[in-house]
Formats: sequence, C-alpha cells, structure tokens
Amino acid sequence: MFIFKRYIQVSTMEKEPIVRKKYNRDYTFGWEFFKSLYKLIPYFYPSLEWAFIFTLVVVGFRGLSEFLTNHIGNIPGDMYSALIDKDKHKFWHTFINGVIMYVAKCGTLALIDLTAWFLYISYRRNLVYLLHKRYFRNNIYYRLNCVNSEGIDNPDQRLTQDVEKICNLLATSIIPVTFAAPFVIGYYTWKTWRTAGFQGVGLIYVYFLIGTIVNRFLIIPLTKWSARVEKSEGDFRYKHVTIRDHAESSILYNAENFENDECNRIFSVLLKKQFQNIVWTLSADCKSHK
Repeated sequence: MFIFKRYIQVSTMEKEPIVRKKYNRDYTFGWEFFKSLYKLIPYFYPSLEWAFIFTLVVVGFRGLSEFLTNHIGNIPGDMYSALIDKDKHKFWHTFINGVIMYVAKCGTLALIDLTAWFLYISYRRNLVYLLHKRYFRNNIYYRLNCVNSEGIDNPDQRLTQDVEKICNLLATSIIPVTFAAPFVIGYYTWKTWRTAGFQGVGLIYVYFLIGTIVNRFLIIPLTKWSARVEKSEGDFRYKHVTIRDHAESSILYNAENFENDECNRIFSVLLKKQFQNIVWTLSADCKSHK
C-alpha cells in the first residue's frame, strides 16, 4: 500500500500545479535570527546551573587569553631590542617571560576548548530534554509526522542534528567570543587611544563598521542556502529511512526502479543546493582571507 500511495502521489504531482505552503520560507540572518535566539536563551539557561557556570568560566578564560596574546605580541620587539643593545640581562628576562607566556597561552586555549565542550553538553542537555517534553506531549509527535507538519520539516532532524549543531556552534564559537567581546573591545580601545589617540580609535571603528556592513550582506544568502542544504539533507535521509522501513512492500510491488529514480532525484536536488551554497560561500571566504 505504501508504494501504491507513492505512485498516486507522484502522478498527482505531475498533473496538479505545485502550491507553495505558507510555512515554507527561506531563513536569513537578520532581526528574526536575533528574536529567535532571544526566545531560546531561557531554554539554554533554565536556571543558575551548569550552563551558567560554564559560560562564566569560558568567558573568563577567553579574557585571560586575550590578555596573554597582547603581552606575547610585545615579546619579539623586546627581544630585538635586547639583541640590538646587547643587554644580556634583558634578553634572558624577556626569554623567560616569553616561555611562561606561551605556556600559559597554550594552557588557556586548552581550558577554553575543554570548558566550551562542557558548555555544549549543558546546552544540549537542557534543550533536548525540553524539546522531548514538548514533542511527546498531547500527541504532538504524531501530529507533526502524520497529520500536519506546521512547516516543521523532518522533525527528527531538528531534534537530533540541528540541536547538536546549534549547541556546538554557540558553545564553541559564538558564546566565548560574544560575551568576552565588550571587555576585549574596551581593552584594545584604551590601548589604541594611548598609542594613536582619538583619530586612531575613530579609524579602527570606521574600518570595523564597514566590515560589519559588508559581512551583513554576505551572510544573508549564506544563511538562506545553508538552510536549504540542511532541508535537502533531511529529505534525502528520510527517503532512505522510508525505503528501509518499507523494503518488504517495495519488493512485493517490484518498485526498485521507482525508488531508484526517486532517490536519484532527491539526491540531485541536494547536490544542486550544495553547489549553490558553495558558490555563495566563495565570496565570504574571499572577504575573510583579505
């Protein structure tokens, strides 16, 4: 019956025009992203528990890493100065300080990675438990999979892969940088003002403002195409899951050729979207490697 329904579905799709669901839309990086992220914050931090503690620790280590980086940057200059002046005492003093700074920097980076992974585990635990609670309440899992998806395609992918990716990205890349950014910006603004004055600080801020605007227009299509690729990945995986679950029905109806064509068609859509995503990624890569 499954294969018979699939034949009817395909033949109907060929005769009737495809109507785009009102829920189907492209995802972009903008105000909606920040609104959604703001709504998710209470789920990542339901209380003052491990996620909150690890966030404070990773931000502290991040600040220490920036402090060490600033001092390490002065070591080559001090070393050249000691060699030019032939100051043996200054040379060994700079050398020992440099060794200590580099060891401390390596240890700090390792602690940042370790704490970030602990934060990732805390994020994923909090979010998955909450989503499971809502997914299996009032038969929602049945309604989404069998009745009306409400625009949530491949809910299994959202609960597994998507949650894992957002928790990983937030914990290891975004949160440590974002939360430490105000302190880092303030520190380097003060250092720049001491050496270059108000004009130097103004030029630096103008440069970063222009870079932010350019990145804003580059990220919008990247976000859209990344979402399309993820959706196509879910469709391709789901197709193979249905073949696995209905293999007996498929062999009874001699549907090997039909399933082969369908898998190739869905996979072709996935490859096309991946190609388009790679093309848009090229512009962002050129900007980041300047």
